[in-house]
Amino acid sequence: FNVESDSDTRPALVAEDMHRLPGIDIWALQEVESEEALKLFVETLNDASTDGEDSINGLYDGFIGRSGRRWRDPLGFIYRVDRFQTVRFEESKAFGGSRDALIMIAILADGTPVTLVNHHFNRGDAARRQRQAYLFRRWLAAHSDQAIISIGDFNFDYDHLKSAPHGNPA
Repeated sequence: FNVESDSDTRPALVAEDMHRLPGIDIWALQEVESEEALKLFVETLNDASTDGEDSINGLYDGFIGRSGRRWRDPLGFIYRVDRFQTVRFEESKAFGGSRDALIMIAILADGTPVTLVNHHFNRGDAARRQRQAYLFRRWLAAHSDQAIISIGDFNFDYDHLKSAPHGNPA
């Protein structure tokens, strides 16, 4: 979920949108403007988890990366603590973007190991975005023995309403 760190974005309104989407166990966020914004998102989801009969009875925690902070564009994760165990985070420069990918390495509550890779591929540089996609595919091939979920804002600009070709070469 790209929460847009632009000057016209209000984290409280983003939090309201998140509140309206119940039952999500993990959020991969792009452009989290600050620790305060992440804290607001986590608190809102925790409040939502105790609302009414549809309570999902779980509490959320979050993590924000360091990369991209100079643009107010870091990546983050928010996750249900009862669904993920042994959670750790690392940032990776392996994919060549202006922001490092944020990787969440966890064990699901049932004992299954999983790696989640949160990306925000470059929008304004098509060649760099293609290189990011290429490097990520190579990285995936080198980790084919692991359960990996890739999520994020890839800026592939796919538009099913346009005549072919859809999207871009990345």
